[in-house]
Amino acid sequence: MKSYKAHLQSTSFFNKDVNVFRSSAIFPIFLNKFLNCKINFLSYWMVKKKIKEVSCVYSIRDKNGKIVIKNSSLITSTKNYEISLKDLLKKKNFIGSIEIEFFSSKNLVFPFPAVIINYLGEQSSSFVHTCGRIYNNYQDKIENNRMHVPECGFDIFPDKIFKPFFSFVNGPEFLINEKIILHLINFEGEKLIKKINFKNIKEYEAKFVFFLSSKEKNFFKNRRGTVRIFHNFKSFYPRFLSGNFTNDEKKVSLTHSYYDLSQDKNSDTKWVNPDKSTFFNPVILFPFITNKNLINELSVYPNFCKFSKIFVNAELIDQKGNIIVQKEVLKIPKKLNRIIALNFNEIFKSNKIDNKKTYFVRLILENDKGLPTRFKVGYNLSIDRNKPSTNICFNAIVPNKSILKKKSTFRWCAIINANTSLICLSNINYLKRKIVKANIKMTVWSDTENKKIVRNIKISNNGNLFLSFKDDKSIQKILKNNTGWVTFESNSPFLNGFYFDIKNNTSLAGDHLF
Repeated sequence: MKSYKAHLQSTSFFNKDVNVFRSSAIFPIFLNKFLNCKINFLSYWMVKKKIKEVSCVYSIRDKNGKIVIKNSSLITSTKNYEISLKDLLKKKNFIGSIEIEFFSSKNLVFPFPAVIINYLGEQSSSFVHTCGRIYNNYQDKIENNRMHVPECGFDIFPDKIFKPFFSFVNGPEFLINEKIILHLINFEGEKLIKKINFKNIKEYEAKFVFFLSSKEKNFFKNRRGTVRIFHNFKSFYPRFLSGNFTNDEKKVSLTHSYYDLSQDKNSDTKWVNPDKSTFFNPVILFPFITNKNLINELSVYPNFCKFSKIFVNAELIDQKGNIIVQKEVLKIPKKLNRIIALNFNEIFKSNKIDNKKTYFVRLILENDKGLPTRFKVGYNLSIDRNKPSTNICFNAIVPNKSILKKKSTFRWCAIINANTSLICLSNINYLKRKIVKANIKMTVWSDTENKKIVRNIKISNNGNLFLSFKDDKSIQKILKNNTGWVTFESNSPFLNGFYFDIKNNTSLAGDHLF
């Protein structure tokens, strides 16, 4: 792992001396008669970086790491690109991996590209962005292994219909007698230790680890829990594709793990407000969706460096930027050792919510001894607790003085299906006084070259905008029933948000914007 400061210095966004010419992702694949896997990406480099061409290579490997399909192509236009694994493999059942690599003579900025994997079936859809990757070179490997920390930060769902998992694809080194130690953590902070031994792991071998027996699941006492994963992987970037399958493997909730920094005492883990008169402390932003059938929850994990007690204050903000509710919702003790699940339907139950309006929640973290630079949470939007929820992994936003010089931002996300998509945009900032309105150029991209729709939209200072396309005939026409993408070019540096695919009463998938 890199420290937060080292991470910032390793990208050309913050360090003009850094250039990235290979950007890659590697995903474990799990196909069965119910589920397919699709890879989707937008050739965003053409829009964001004005790069005219990018070379793309994808390699599909079987479970043991043997390449079964390899393809290369040249990307020269902006559109949706899709790889359907079942269509390519002609198999109903398959465990393996897909690695996708992008090469350019121009700087790609980040070594991890904006790619999503979608596990989808007749009754479900779930997706997550790039998490694992194979290192670009020896220097890349050394920099990312300067500190070795466990992975954590995803939910173990309480209902017995779910079986949690994590998965990974090994790098180019044969591993012998590899051990993983799990700390299973229930809602009371009790810990159950479990060891998993791998006699050997082949080069590029894919592993799906279903780590709980039905008896062990009783340890969680029908409440949401989490797991801390101690590992010694160094030949690949160890960000695990993880989540919960249903026992019948018809549905899955995908997310990814994150660093566990609970024991890290490095000075870079602490953030101190650079100007309390200008900035709020770190904020957590997520939508509050008022559909009565949906549950809005947030999981706080015991995986951050703790300096002192943290107070968490919540604000419910409507689409015009008006603060409707303010209340303290949580006191996090210095010795937090358990997952905390906040149900915001219950938190705002006594408040008058107008279902005709749209809302975001802003949580502000407060203490007097410095706050974590990395504070990771999981946003769970669900139809009910017996169906998979989103478990979207994202961090608190740490205010940075450089934001005052930033004049614009570029965001984008997939439209999985125009009939079932919902995009929640936010222009909420972490400035105490300054008013920032967002004028946005929105472009919808199809899977056909030069077939797009451009519109101008606006969001108020601290406001939000929810976008649905099921009644939009123009967008329906160009996307049909296929996946598309939408980009947002804004003069506000605070534009951000989430996107969802909501299938009525069957499944709900989501992630944050790129």
